[in-house]
Amino acid sequence: MAGIIAGSVILAVVYVGIERFGVRLPLKPFFAVTSAFLYYMAFVFAGKGVAELQGGGYVSVTPFAPEIRLPTLGIYSTWETLGVQFLLVVAFLAAMLWAFVIEPRQLKVTSVMVPEPVGRGASGPMGQDAPATPAAKGTLDLDTTRSLDRMEADLAELRSELGRLREQLTQKSGR
Repeated sequence: MAGIIAGSVILAVVYVGIERFGVRLPLKPFFAVTSAFLYYMAFVFAGKGVAELQGGGYVSVTPFAPEIRLPTLGIYSTWETLGVQFLLVVAFLAAMLWAFVIEPRQLKVTSVMVPEPVGRGASGPMGQDAPATPAAKGTLDLDTTRSLDRMEADLAELRSELGRLREQLTQKSGR
């Protein structure tokens, strides 16, 4: 019962923190850390679970040399436990590679998608006139401006894709 209460309190604190400071919280690194923690827990649980199944005679035991035994980390010297844990490490590395290397490169940026920088007399986010100086920027901070710029870029990409689909429809109906 104490664990449920402690978990609920921690969850409430995290919720309030995200709700109140969500704009400033770097979500990608935050979720990368929580994902790493979940992979770590899966690593330990998988090792201990396979070891328990081996102890009960449900899974075979194939010893691994050299003898490595760290029960607190769920590491036991059998091919079965280390094999499952190896797969989890590969899955973790693939997820991190996807999140931080492959996925960011997939965004196709064109000159139409990248808005003029704020503060140089160009139109700012959402078509508003941009403040000329950082002091005139008011409460808009750099993170908010970047978020709005990213939204404009995404909107431009969606408009481009919509135009391409309209052209394809027009070509098919004209045949």
